[in-house]
Amino acid sequence: MRYFNIYSLLLSAIGLLAINLTLAIYMQNKTMEGVYWVAHTNNVINQTDQLNGLLKEAYISIRGYALTGDKASLDSYNRVTPQILPAVEILSDLVKNHLPQFSMVKNELEPLIIKGIKHREYLKDRLEKEGPEVVPVLLKEGTANRIRESVAKLLRDISIREKVRLAERQHKMIDLLNITYHLRIGSLVFFMVVMGMGIAILRNKDRSIQALFQELDGRNATLAASNEKLKKLNEEKNRFLSMAAHDLKNPILAITSLAEVMGRLVDNEKTEKDRILEYIHESSRKMSALIHNLLNYQMIENGELKRKIELVDLYEVTMGNVDVLRQLAADKNIKIEVISNAKGKNILADKRMYVQILDNLASNAIKFSPHGKKVMIRLEVQHSAARLTVEDEGPGIQPEEEKLLFKEFKKLSAKPTGNETSTGLGLSAAKKYADLMNATLYYERPENGIGARFILLITNLIAPA
Repeated sequence: MRYFNIYSLLLSAIGLLAINLTLAIYMQNKTMEGVYWVAHTNNVINQTDQLNGLLKEAYISIRGYALTGDKASLDSYNRVTPQILPAVEILSDLVKNHLPQFSMVKNELEPLIIKGIKHREYLKDRLEKEGPEVVPVLLKEGTANRIRESVAKLLRDISIREKVRLAERQHKMIDLLNITYHLRIGSLVFFMVVMGMGIAILRNKDRSIQALFQELDGRNATLAASNEKLKKLNEEKNRFLSMAAHDLKNPILAITSLAEVMGRLVDNEKTEKDRILEYIHESSRKMSALIHNLLNYQMIENGELKRKIELVDLYEVTMGNVDVLRQLAADKNIKIEVISNAKGKNILADKRMYVQILDNLASNAIKFSPHGKKVMIRLEVQHSAARLTVEDEGPGIQPEEEKLLFKEFKKLSAKPTGNETSTGLGLSAAKKYADLMNATLYYERPENGIGARFILLITNLIAPA
């Protein structure tokens, strides 16, 4: 059983059904063909009998006139004679598809019948002119009788040949129907065997599938337990990170503030101690930014960040954030250029999330732009939709790395140009903010191939009731 493939068995079964259907149609056609040939043979025989009857009636009528001289005997002759040749045409049309029969009708029977008609006309003319005295002479000639006998013999031959043809066809049809019948029976038996084998295989397959499902249920249960364990571990990890970030936040802020205060108290001439203070300040600022990103990302992951859709003047919010960004860009002599048609236009958005997205995109643009370059920010508002574009002149994104964009903790080959730190969370957090706001954030390669371009689309937001 195992050597048979279920699909092969099914195809075999379908093939057998098709064969049975084809044979059934074939047998039906052959039966109809047999009925046709029986009817055709009967038509030929009936036509030969009818033609023979017409010829016999014409012969008897002219002979009666010859023996009695009664012209009333010619009424029958005059009536049947015009029907003889059309009857011959009907007979020739019936046998036209069988060359020997058709040849016999056209080349032998029809000329002989025409000859007989002409001879009877000749007899009638002589009887009308010479009277009864010519009868013995005509009877002695016997031409009319010979013609009639020859015609009758030809008609008998045509009928017999047609009957023989019908018998041959019937024998062939019976043999063919017997073969077809046995083929149908054989194919049906084989079909039943194939179906039985298929059912047996399906039962075995069903048992195998049930066993696989049982095994799969066991593995799913094990996997669910593992997932639950991992979920708990992940929650513990998140709680630890959140606690650590919160615990580190205040001390780092204190260090940063104290470093700034000490920096303002130093003399104009920088000493080694001043440079160390600057290093402490810069390091604490970077650590503060990292903790800020971790806390924000943790809020998103934990679902603690809820969106608040309201009417927002994006131009005012953008320009306020750009003023802060320009201070960051000034350290690298980077110019931030803003182009916007949004002044005085309010649209529905989440202000806090928009600020975070703008800050992450613009900070990244500054971070990866070489000194002295430009960062372009375009804000376009039309009706109830807004489009924010942030584009830089940095090294851009390698084509093979585009699929890694917006992934957590993914660092690409491009490096910050001012010794800044990169956690790999900025773009991922921006994408999550956009998703939470039901906005669209995507990357677009600039036409000149220089730098990177990120686009935020805000459309069809609905204010809460």
